[in-house]
Amino acid sequence: MENDVAGTLFENNYGMAPIEAMTLIETFFANELIRFRLQNKYHNKSGYWGFCYCYGLGVEFSISSGRGYLDYSLIINKEVIDLIQYDAQLNYISASSEKNIKYVLNMFKRFLFETKDVEDKQTIH
Repeated sequence: MENDVAGTLFENNYGMAPIEAMTLIETFFANELIRFRLQNKYHNKSGYWGFCYCYGLGVEFSISSGRGYLDYSLIINKEVIDLIQYDAQLNYISASSEKNIKYVLNMFKRFLFETKDVEDKQTIH
């Protein structure tokens, strides 16, 4: 039953084209988390791409892909946060599809506004 739910929530058969995925992420941060600043961005011809966005001195969110696989991480005050403990559905994400990237980004935003670990929630957006 869980795989059926994951199958409707996520698309793990393919990843987005790197430029499209990168545009989606840049647009999300520009519109939804405007106080986050781009710290690092890369893209190479092999299909590897990634971003690291920071807020203040303590929040760092990275999202990347290597040939279609999606990776992400969150560090708050030098502590790695296991986002799967916050949202177990993340276990079912593997590809960097549009659906999956949007889910991860929106889950990250929800986490920021629902967790007590992030100070000054009012100024994040």
